[in-house]
Amino acid sequence: MRTTPGFIRRFTSFWRRDQDRLIRLEERLRLQALLSAELRARVGDLTESQLIALRFASDNELPVLVAKVLAANMQSKDIKKAIVTWRADTFRV
Repeated sequence: MRTTPGFIRRFTSFWRRDQDRLIRLEERLRLQALLSAELRARVGDLTESQLIALRFASDNELPVLVAKVLAANMQSKDIKKAIVTWRADTFRV
């Protein structure tokens, strides 16, 4: 069986989408554990890209950063720039 570049691109795309889905789930669980009740009620207002960008924020700065993201509707690149203490994502391939 020959593997075509198109097949590889599609496979990689599906794989990344699944990985992003897991990241969103993990971050929602993390947010539920670390945020105040007021902010927890607004987790659903975060976009997919915002959730994925927030995974790099340390536990200590996450509540303040989430409040800023929700207030200013920050984009993922701006969220990453606002992070002071980075939490490494060593499991993403």
